[in-house]
Amino acid sequence: MKSAVWRRSLVAAVAAAFAALGYWLAPRNVPPPPLVETRPPRLEPPSAPGERGKGETSPADYAAAALWLSNEKANRVDKIRRDYEQLQMKAAADYAAAGRDFPGGLNGFLRQLALLEREKRADLATVLTVRELEDQELFDSLTGRAVQRRLGETSATEAQRREVFRRQRDFDDRFALSLEVTPTALWEREAARQRLQEEIRGVLGDELFATWLRGEGSDFVVMADLVARQRLPLATSLELWRARMDYLVRRLAILATEGSEMQRRAALTELARRTEIRVIGLLGAGTVELYRDSALPWLPRS
Repeated sequence: MKSAVWRRSLVAAVAAAFAALGYWLAPRNVPPPPLVETRPPRLEPPSAPGERGKGETSPADYAAAALWLSNEKANRVDKIRRDYEQLQMKAAADYAAAGRDFPGGLNGFLRQLALLEREKRADLATVLTVRELEDQELFDSLTGRAVQRRLGETSATEAQRREVFRRQRDFDDRFALSLEVTPTALWEREAARQRLQEEIRGVLGDELFATWLRGEGSDFVVMADLVARQRLPLATSLELWRARMDYLVRRLAILATEGSEMQRRAALTELARRTEIRVIGLLGAGTVELYRDSALPWLPRS
């Protein structure tokens, strides 16, 4: 009984750690995801193309196609996954036992889990083709689950989902092991995130991209709802999002690169002035003043 309870507590610790890792890679001001351990379902092989009904292929159809492997490959994949689950649980046990004495603390633990994820992918790559590996990761990786959760039951095509996944995975791979919180590191990460989001916008188009942004957290949701109440077009919501991102990235750049404290203050004051003018141009001075605290808390006062 004690061993079962201990195992459940370790599983919860690993799930919490991966949630923390996902939170680190997510944009700021985003609440951590639910600590739910998810596994790809066992699905029947997809129907032949001639047996499908008319209309768009559903995400469930994509999942069926992605997860159908031969028994031999499926067994080898399951063994790799189980092996790495045990390694993750051992890391969680070591971290729980060491507490503050664990090398590198929480960041060291998260780095260890990220390294295990990379090693698991490398081992899976020895079993699966490039396409099969991508299929697995679309439904059985932190990045893949995030993409599926955000696009959900939208009209995004399989090609769009895969392209978004590839770009998001490249970003996550680049920054999963970088847990620095220096101004320079934060600037580099947020600037890369902004470039990624613009790329995703190009893949999805404005309407689907707005849905994608809603999945990031409440910041865009609140701004988009304000724009809708003002009966302004969707493009205004996206311009507000861009104004916010430009402000955040530029602010980090100032903190990372400007010389003296006086120079930083002057640069931040000018940035605040220009950002406020930009947002007023989108919404109007009256709307900005009325909803600044509730819908635009990020907007600085010049």
